[in-house]
Amino acid sequence: MLIAGIALIIGGVAIVGAGALGKAGRLSRQSIVGIRTKSTMASDEAWFAAHRAGAVWVMAGGVLMALGGVLTILAETEEAAGVVALITAGVGLVPIVIGGVRGNSAARSV
Repeated sequence: MLIAGIALIIGGVAIVGAGALGKAGRLSRQSIVGIRTKSTMASDEAWFAAHRAGAVWVMAGGVLMALGGVLTILAETEEAAGVVALITAGVGLVPIVIGGVRGNSAARSV
């Protein structure tokens, strides 16, 4: 489960980084990273509004995933590590989805 833990840590850190860039207004509109919906892609103004609105939630999800990765690595058995990794992935996605919904709503109001 070492690989799963490392993947969660790297993914979590990348998500926190993307959220921080979005919050700072430094995540440009493109097709790889970010909240990409019809509303957010409509204009730069909508894109930046969406990422400012959803950034804290997205970063929280990334932190949860990274912490879960550490717990996955520290788990005493493979079975426990698997459970921790699965729960972490699910729980970490909740705030990310909330951030996306909040961001999309902000983009629609622009």
